[in-house]
Amino acid sequence: MIDNVRLQADSYRIQGNYSEATIAYEQAIADDPSNATLYWYLGLALLLQGEEAEAQLTWMTPLMEAEPEQAEQWTAELLQVLQAEADRQEANESYESAWLLHQHMREFRLEAGNERATLLKALASGLKAGAIGLDNALVEEAITVLTSTEPTSEAVPLETLRSIISLLLKSDDEHPKAYEFLSACEPHFTAQGQLIELIRGLMEIADRSHKISHYATAIQLAKFCLKMAPEDVRVVSKAVFFMQSGNAVDLLESLPLAKWLLQSASNIIEEVTVTQYILTSLIMNCQPWQDTYEYYEKHKALLQSIKIPDTLKIKNIHHTMAMGMILNYFEDNPSVNRPIRNQIAAVSQAELQTYHVDRVNRYSQRHLIRRTETKPLKIGYLSDCLRLHSVGWLCRWLLQHHDRQRFDIHLYSTRQSNDQIQQAFIRAYGDRFHLVPFSAGEIADQIHQDGIDILVELDSITAFGSCAVTSLKPAPIQVSWLGYDASGLPAIDYYLADPYVLPASAQDYYAEKIWRLPHTYIAVDGFEVGTPSLRRDQLGIPSEAIVYLNSQTGLKANPDNIRLQMQILKAVPNSHFLVKNFQIDHALLAEFFHQFADDAGVERDRIHFSPYVVANETHRANLGLADIVLDTYPYNGATTTLEALWMELPIVTRVGEQFAARNSYTMMINAGITEGIAWSDDEYIEWGIRLGQDTALRGNIAHRLRQSRQTAPLWNTPAFAQQIEQAYTQMWKIYQDAM
Repeated sequence: MIDNVRLQADSYRIQGNYSEATIAYEQAIADDPSNATLYWYLGLALLLQGEEAEAQLTWMTPLMEAEPEQAEQWTAELLQVLQAEADRQEANESYESAWLLHQHMREFRLEAGNERATLLKALASGLKAGAIGLDNALVEEAITVLTSTEPTSEAVPLETLRSIISLLLKSDDEHPKAYEFLSACEPHFTAQGQLIELIRGLMEIADRSHKISHYATAIQLAKFCLKMAPEDVRVVSKAVFFMQSGNAVDLLESLPLAKWLLQSASNIIEEVTVTQYILTSLIMNCQPWQDTYEYYEKHKALLQSIKIPDTLKIKNIHHTMAMGMILNYFEDNPSVNRPIRNQIAAVSQAELQTYHVDRVNRYSQRHLIRRTETKPLKIGYLSDCLRLHSVGWLCRWLLQHHDRQRFDIHLYSTRQSNDQIQQAFIRAYGDRFHLVPFSAGEIADQIHQDGIDILVELDSITAFGSCAVTSLKPAPIQVSWLGYDASGLPAIDYYLADPYVLPASAQDYYAEKIWRLPHTYIAVDGFEVGTPSLRRDQLGIPSEAIVYLNSQTGLKANPDNIRLQMQILKAVPNSHFLVKNFQIDHALLAEFFHQFADDAGVERDRIHFSPYVVANETHRANLGLADIVLDTYPYNGATTTLEALWMELPIVTRVGEQFAARNSYTMMINAGITEGIAWSDDEYIEWGIRLGQDTALRGNIAHRLRQSRQTAPLWNTPAFAQQIEQAYTQMWKIYQDAM
């Protein structure tokens, strides 16, 4: 009879019916009052229905009457009951109940070993429940216990430590306590032969952090792992990869690591990858260009030697996809460099399609089915940058002006963000906005299942995900637009351009079919402008000075172009040069530019460096400090050029042959401005001097730019949207006619 009552009570408790369990346990105690175990379960049932004081009183009833030795034994038994229940609650994801149990367990005096284990389990439970954060005293107590405990002690459960590490980093991956806890854990993993598992787990967390743009976390975790495994090629390789997304200090610190990797490289893919890392780090930190060019020549020679079927592995593809992008920063030579990029793209696509052969075959079979003409065309836009990013800023206007009665528009974002740009897309597109932070195959499957007719990727080789997805050809027609020069993937059918951004001969070296829109490949309605945060006097610039502005990333700071800019400064009295580059340490930047100023005989105090501002609106307002923008070459501005034109600033640009060297040219033409367009180095200098000396001409250009907002193709997004839609319709007709 007693056993039946106990079994019924246990059943009620497991079902979560604690009030009935309480009644049943009380009945069992009435039948067998000397059975201490029943008191443990009665107290447990009371605790789980919120009667904490009654639970404590119930547990203490037999304990208070027991002899010390018996009380100690019973306490251990009670703790086993509570721990088992806490484990069960956690397994059922009832983390608040588990946390409650752990709090009460810690009120009992424990042996040292059990106390450590209980403390750590309580910390894990509280973090899972969201009841505590990194500032909680339990975290500090756990650090103290770990630091003072012998590393070989089995009283420190490593699985619990792994869980806590993950929870702490998930709670706040930038909090110093998380890394203090990590440091306290390391000796325990080392002593118990589990260091490799710790490193593997941390690098997995770092990978996830990097994918959601938590670059600082990924870098900090990688650096932590480097201390434990300084000669592990996989750890060093990942660390250098993460550091490429960091600040100038991270890039500089990555240099010796990358050079070590180059010596350890076992195949051509690793060599190409590492030399690209080295080049990025050198340029972004304004290191000596003689060394930089030597690495560039090595990098380019390696790229040219990649052929099908090189021994690529699927793990290398995310590196291979981006290879060749740095060529555009060094030279304007598309007839040579584009075929290199096309070959790399073909190698990468072949490898991916072999790996995903079933998917590729399934997609291609469906592409052969002729769709019903009466349905609107389904257009998909795929990007990592549908957020607060240049691509997000620029594509939003087209997406706003699309005729969504005639076209079924879907957005596929590979990255989640809470910024205003992505939230605006979500509000505008609702269930047509798809967050797809998945593998390339999973993203391609969704695009294919959604029946997208024309897939437009916006990232090109700046984002592995978009390239990998389009390599699988989930849509019958695939188009590259906006984010970068074309990827060169054979699976991309068209590359959107205009009459100016690519020369007439460009089709000779592009793998994609170039589709030239009538006027411009980009149009925007304008830009939000805030309140300026800077004045000339704050920067030491005289109020009457002529201010030339260079506002680009460090990769675009080409020595040959800077020498031309210094010649302009030398020729224009009372001119000053304002450099805005948020990615480089200003001390390194100053040393770099001062060398060119000294060589040209330009006083150093005429070179100024603008501090970084967070808000894009403020950055645009601060453009009012300048009189003229001196564009970079062989890699022009793009978003920065659009912003300068919107702010009515004259621009001097050197037009080249490659896409990256013709952006400012097409934008100026489509804003109605030809003054400042140079076709040679000499013309670049001449225009720079003339615009610096001719106040009336600058005023005329500013006036015409103001007027152009009402008339120019660059600012007419409704018309641009119609031209894009007409292009999509024509592409679809060509496809259907060919079936």
